[in-house]
Amino acid sequence: MQLHDIEAFFRAYADAYQELNGDAVAAHCAAPMAISQAGTVTWWAEHAPVQDNMRQLCAVYREAGLDRVDFAIEQATLMGAHDAFALLRWTLTRADGSLLQQFRTGYHLHRHGGRTQVLLVTAFDENLAAMKPVG
Repeated sequence: MQLHDIEAFFRAYADAYQELNGDAVAAHCAAPMAISQAGTVTWWAEHAPVQDNMRQLCAVYREAGLDRVDFAIEQATLMGAHDAFALLRWTLTRADGSLLQQFRTGYHLHRHGGRTQVLLVTAFDENLAAMKPVG
Protein backbone atom coordinates (compact mmCIF):
# COMPACT_ATOMS: atom_id res chain seq x y z
CA MET A 1 0.00 0.00 0.00
CA GLN A 2 1.19 3.51 -0.81
CA LEU A 3 0.07 6.92 0.45
CA HIS A 4 -1.68 7.66 -2.84
CA ASP A 5 -3.70 4.43 -2.34
CA ILE A 6 -5.00 5.82 0.96
CA GLU A 7 -6.08 9.09 -0.67
CA ALA A 8 -7.83 7.25 -3.53
CA PHE A 9 -9.52 4.87 -1.10
CA PHE A 10 -10.98 7.68 1.00
CA ARG A 11 -12.08 9.65 -2.07
CA ALA A 12 -14.16 6.65 -3.18
CA TYR A 13 -15.39 6.07 0.39
CA ALA A 14 -16.46 9.72 0.70
CA ASP A 15 -18.17 9.57 -2.70
CA ALA A 16 -20.21 6.55 -1.56
CA TYR A 17 -21.36 8.48 1.51
CA GLN A 18 -22.11 11.58 -0.56
CA GLU A 19 -24.29 9.43 -2.82
CA LEU A 20 -25.97 8.08 0.34
CA ASN A 21 -25.33 4.57 -0.97
CA GLY A 22 -25.00 2.27 2.03
CA ASP A 23 -24.12 -0.72 -0.13
CA ALA A 24 -21.25 1.19 -1.77
CA VAL A 25 -20.02 2.35 1.65
CA ALA A 26 -20.14 -1.23 2.95
CA ALA A 27 -18.15 -2.42 -0.08
CA HIS A 28 -15.21 -0.48 1.40
CA CYS A 29 -15.43 -2.52 4.62
CA ALA A 30 -13.88 -5.87 5.37
CA ALA A 31 -15.62 -8.76 7.08
CA PRO A 32 -14.80 -9.28 9.82
CA MET A 33 -14.72 -5.63 10.84
CA ALA A 34 -14.97 -3.71 14.09
CA ILE A 35 -15.94 -0.22 15.19
CA SER A 36 -14.92 1.32 18.49
CA GLN A 37 -17.22 4.15 19.49
CA ALA A 38 -18.15 5.78 22.80
CA GLY A 39 -16.47 3.05 24.83
CA THR A 40 -18.17 0.22 22.97
CA VAL A 41 -16.67 -2.11 20.40
CA THR A 42 -19.01 -3.63 17.82
CA TRP A 43 -17.67 -6.64 15.94
CA TRP A 44 -19.21 -7.83 12.70
CA ALA A 45 -18.04 -11.27 11.61
CA GLU A 46 -20.12 -11.23 8.42
CA HIS A 47 -20.62 -8.61 5.72
CA ALA A 48 -24.46 -8.47 5.95
CA PRO A 49 -24.60 -6.63 9.31
CA VAL A 50 -21.95 -4.16 8.08
CA GLN A 51 -24.11 -3.51 5.03
CA ASP A 52 -27.23 -3.07 7.19
CA ASN A 53 -25.38 -0.63 9.46
CA MET A 54 -24.13 1.46 6.52
CA ARG A 55 -27.61 1.56 4.98
CA GLN A 56 -29.00 2.81 8.29
CA LEU A 57 -26.26 5.41 8.64
CA CYS A 58 -26.93 6.69 5.13
CA ALA A 59 -30.65 6.93 5.99
CA VAL A 60 -29.76 9.08 9.03
CA TYR A 61 -27.61 11.31 6.84
CA ARG A 62 -30.33 11.53 4.17
CA GLU A 63 -32.91 12.64 6.75
CA ALA A 64 -30.45 15.17 8.17
CA GLY A 65 -29.98 16.73 4.73
CA LEU A 66 -26.47 15.58 3.80
CA ASP A 67 -25.36 17.01 0.46
CA ARG A 68 -21.56 17.16 0.49
CA VAL A 69 -18.82 15.06 2.11
CA ASP A 70 -15.29 16.44 2.40
CA PHE A 71 -12.29 15.01 4.20
CA ALA A 72 -8.72 15.85 5.07
CA ILE A 73 -6.18 13.21 5.93
CA GLU A 74 -4.50 14.45 9.11
CA GLN A 75 -2.20 11.45 9.46
CA ALA A 76 -1.36 8.43 7.34
CA THR A 77 1.04 5.76 8.50
CA LEU A 78 2.04 2.83 6.37
CA MET A 79 2.39 -0.37 8.37
CA GLY A 80 4.18 -2.83 6.12
CA ALA A 81 3.12 -3.75 2.62
CA HIS A 82 -0.57 -4.37 3.32
CA ASP A 83 -1.73 -2.20 6.20
CA ALA A 84 -2.05 1.46 7.06
CA PHE A 85 -3.54 3.73 9.68
CA ALA A 86 -5.26 6.96 8.70
CA LEU A 87 -6.73 9.74 10.82
CA LEU A 88 -9.27 11.86 8.96
CA ARG A 89 -11.23 15.03 9.62
CA TRP A 90 -14.63 14.85 7.97
CA THR A 91 -16.86 17.81 7.11
CA LEU A 92 -20.47 17.13 6.12
CA THR A 93 -22.61 19.94 4.74
CA ARG A 94 -26.18 20.46 3.57
CA ALA A 95 -27.22 21.77 0.15
CA ASP A 96 -27.51 25.31 1.54
CA GLY A 97 -23.88 25.13 2.68
CA SER A 98 -24.66 24.88 6.38
CA LEU A 99 -22.55 22.56 8.49
CA LEU A 100 -24.21 19.25 9.28
CA GLN A 101 -21.34 17.63 11.14
CA GLN A 102 -17.58 17.82 11.54
CA PHE A 103 -15.60 15.07 13.23
CA ARG A 104 -12.39 13.03 13.25
CA THR A 105 -12.13 9.26 12.87
CA GLY A 106 -9.26 6.77 12.77
CA TYR A 107 -9.12 3.83 10.37
CA HIS A 108 -7.03 0.69 10.11
CA LEU A 109 -6.90 -0.24 6.44
CA HIS A 110 -5.84 -3.58 4.98
CA ARG A 111 -5.00 -4.34 1.36
CA HIS A 112 -5.55 -7.90 0.13
CA GLY A 113 -5.95 -9.16 -3.40
CA GLY A 114 -5.49 -5.67 -4.81
CA ARG A 115 -8.35 -4.28 -2.72
CA THR A 116 -8.14 -1.93 0.27
CA GLN A 117 -10.79 -2.21 2.97
CA VAL A 118 -11.49 -0.90 6.47
CA LEU A 119 -10.73 -3.42 9.22
CA LEU A 120 -11.26 -1.17 12.23
CA VAL A 121 -12.90 2.22 12.73
CA THR A 122 -12.22 4.27 15.83
CA ALA A 123 -14.93 6.92 16.04
CA PHE A 124 -13.90 9.26 18.85
CA ASP A 125 -15.11 12.68 17.79
CA GLU A 126 -18.58 12.00 16.37
CA ASN A 127 -21.97 13.07 17.65
CA LEU A 128 -24.74 11.79 15.40
CA ALA A 129 -27.31 12.70 18.02
CA ALA A 130 -26.42 16.37 17.53
CA MET A 131 -27.53 16.28 13.88
CA LYS A 132 -30.86 17.93 13.32
CA PRO A 133 -32.81 17.12 10.16
CA VAL A 134 -33.69 20.10 8.02
CA GLY A 135 -37.31 21.06 7.44
